[in-house]
Amino acid sequence: MLADFENMSDFQAFQAILSYKGVYYPTTEQKEEIMTDIKKLFLSDHDFSTLEKETYHFLLNMM
Repeated sequence: MLADFENMSDFQAFQAILSYKGVYYPTTEQKEEIMTDIKKLFLSDHDFSTLEKETYHFLLNMM
């Protein structure tokens, strides 16, 4: 899978990620859990930078 993923365009990789989100995070609770974990990771240095905020919102919208 990694070899296939590395040979994909950005758009194809994005589509592949979206196609699997329901497999690994099918419930609202699981989606909230992963987003909470991501936010904790971004806050680990006690700074939620603009780039981190934008990335977080992008991922939130993807879910």
